[in-house]
Amino acid sequence: MGWFSIGLDNSCSLFRGLQKEELVLLTHGDSVDKVADGFKVVAQSGNIVAGIANEQKKLYGTQFHPEVDLTIRGKEMLRNFLFEIAGCTGNFTVQNRQQSCIREIQERADKSKVLVCTALLNKALNQDQVIAVHIDNGFMRKRESQSVEEALTKLGIKVKVVNAAPHLLQRDDDPPHLRGGQNPQETHQ
Repeated sequence: MGWFSIGLDNSCSLFRGLQKEELVLLTHGDSVDKVADGFKVVAQSGNIVAGIANEQKKLYGTQFHPEVDLTIRGKEMLRNFLFEIAGCTGNFTVQNRQQSCIREIQERADKSKVLVCTALLNKALNQDQVIAVHIDNGFMRKRESQSVEEALTKLGIKVKVVNAAPHLLQRDDDPPHLRGGQNPQETHQ
């Protein structure tokens, strides 16, 4: 692997707008001996195939890493792939995604009660619709259930903590070496 100049066919959609030679981080250890039917070589480093394409099927392969900073114009290659080839729009934001999730939750839940384990549902629904439950199964870290309850309360979520450890840890069919454990960090031999 190293930093090499490769020759590009910049009529290929993936490389549109780039120079005929670009610096990339190239893996020389692997190589292509024969290009599959329907594909053509669109990038080379000497006699090493550095990129192939089937424009009709919108399939591309690179022997170099467009995602790293050492591939100087890699972001442009990725932009070509995402927006020109794959047809992505580029209007995604975390806020848009959150609002989309909240709307979908509201539509699906309508006026029903919902058992939840997430702060997102609490934002999407009325508080009287949300029933948050944390079940302490007896295998939590020290103070973990208390920490969960405190964190959810800070987010404005009313949470019911159920201590199920006595029911889950004291089973008659458990092997003797697993019965009666109190310390979750303890190792039974």
